[in-house]
Amino acid sequence: MLASLCLICALAPAQSLLDHSTKIASTQGWYAPHSALPVYSWINSTELIFLSAERSRGVQGWNWVHWHRYNTKTKTSTLLEFLSRNADDADNFEVSPDGKRVLWDGSRNHQPYWFEAKLDGSEFKVWPRHDVPGVISNDEPCSYAFWARDSRSVMESENFFSPKGDYQVWERPIANPDIEKTFPRVEVSPFVMWAYPVTGGRMLGVSDNYLDGYKTDLCIWDPHHSGVVASHHLCLPRPYTISWFSGVSPDGRHLLWELHSKLGSEDVAIATTDLAGRNLRVIGALISKSVSSSFGGSAWVPGGKFVSFCYLGGLYVLPLPNAVGQN
Repeated sequence: MLASLCLICALAPAQSLLDHSTKIASTQGWYAPHSALPVYSWINSTELIFLSAERSRGVQGWNWVHWHRYNTKTKTSTLLEFLSRNADDADNFEVSPDGKRVLWDGSRNHQPYWFEAKLDGSEFKVWPRHDVPGVISNDEPCSYAFWARDSRSVMESENFFSPKGDYQVWERPIANPDIEKTFPRVEVSPFVMWAYPVTGGRMLGVSDNYLDGYKTDLCIWDPHHSGVVASHHLCLPRPYTISWFSGVSPDGRHLLWELHSKLGSEDVAIATTDLAGRNLRVIGALISKSVSSSFGGSAWVPGGKFVSFCYLGGLYVLPLPNAVGQN
């Protein structure tokens, strides 16, 4: 019988994000393909990758994307030439947990593919993206891919808005991505949209019903078997809502969330929980009449001592209390 846990908590007043955060970079000129917030991915605790985009005269939209390696200590940026030449249509990317490789989405001959390479462009690999039914259109493949925790393989999963809730995961070793392992389909909570590797070789499924605001379903399972290990719920008291799930901590034991409230002014917050959605801790908040449109992009910083977020054209880091998320 699946365990079902629901967290009902009173969110205590939290520290101000800006009072305890440090601005480490300006994000002016960083590429934001789908929103006003730029995309970036950490290499290590002091370096990250961001994108910039160049617009050509007479051409609508962005012409091509440039990849940059940025050092937050020296404030210097280095152009990643191979990726800028060969991954100029990337919208999303993720650096591997060991900081040595990068995975991104793109296309060849108008067909969707996953691409992977070392940061210098060596050991370049490519394979077709799974053609699974999309949320909006069955003509658009909607699979997601994430690095395994050991950086030695890529886990690809369905993104299928299915009330039934059966789910498929695949794995490709980086040493030979032509070899694909298909795991047994698993019955998970309805509307699970994203699957992330966590501790013990397990997967964490996060449902999309948090778009309703006040709760989301979390499923943990072993992909080598067809049964769900545990099913949980994260619930928030009104008027607080979940606005975004920002990923699994470096130690694979904690989750990062962006919360939102609307009580006269708009306030947002960053919070952490364990894998079951329990032990909710709000680690910082912002209160402003326009903060929600300029805040987001939160992420774990490698090492687990900090989280980062974007706000009003800047990238900030916030220290975490009591070693939450540390390796």
